Amino acid sequence: AFVRETLREYSHEEVKGPMLMDRGLWETSGHWDKYSDAMVTTEAENREYAIKPMNCPGHVQIFSQGVKSYRD
Repeated sequence: AFVRETLREYSHEEVKGPMLMDRGLWETSGHWDKYSDAMVTTEAENREYAIKPMNCPGHVQIFSQGVKSYRD
């Protein structure tokens, strides 16, 4: 409750993303080489996925697709 109230107070939005993300994203971000041994992975339809151990790459994808400031 505290975090959501603080987000609203400062006009920020909470973002929710998928818990499973494609291996390619982790390779692009460099996380795969560093953390793959500790990541929980699964395969479906000939693609490998990992449960996200951090939010950074997903948030970068969100940021790269839209408005970056009130000036945009």
